[in-house]
Amino acid sequence: MSPLPTRRLPPGWSLGPVLILLGVLAIGFAPEPHRLGLGDNQDPGPRAVPLVLALGLITGGVAEIVKAWVGRRRLTRSAGAAARKEEDAAAADSSDAQSLGDAAVVLVLVVGYVAALPWLGFSLSTSLLVVALLLRLGARWMTAAAAAVVLVLAVRLLFVGLFKVQLPVGQLGLPF
Repeated sequence: MSPLPTRRLPPGWSLGPVLILLGVLAIGFAPEPHRLGLGDNQDPGPRAVPLVLALGLITGGVAEIVKAWVGRRRLTRSAGAAARKEEDAAAADSSDAQSLGDAAVVLVLVVGYVAALPWLGFSLSTSLLVVALLLRLGARWMTAAAAAVVLVLAVRLLFVGLFKVQLPVGQLGLPF
């Protein structure tokens, strides 16, 4: 007796909705949620960063869903032989578990980042988040550390230097 056919979700199916959920939460927790616009022409206001972050997360989530859907269609078209289908199903099961694990790690890291921000400050907590995410994606330590430094410096130059926005210093009171 053969098992009943099951409809498998495409690999990567869970990361997209998690990113979209995080984007919606970023919009919901943005300062002054009742306001629709940003600040005036000289000052983007306190909603600029959460809205840019939210749009990036939502865009990334939609891209992940589309990528998973396209991958599923390609997998369906290319799987001709029964043996190939069994191998693909085993790979899809493994990929689904990996994708769910990745989504859970991203969610835990972002929640930890938000919780750590008031104590560690922007620079240290953002560096830790970027390094952790890149290591999870398979980057080497040096690459992850370099990317974290470049990202923190770019954000600090943009927001502290250009927009004159004070980033969280944290309880440690680090000068950077």
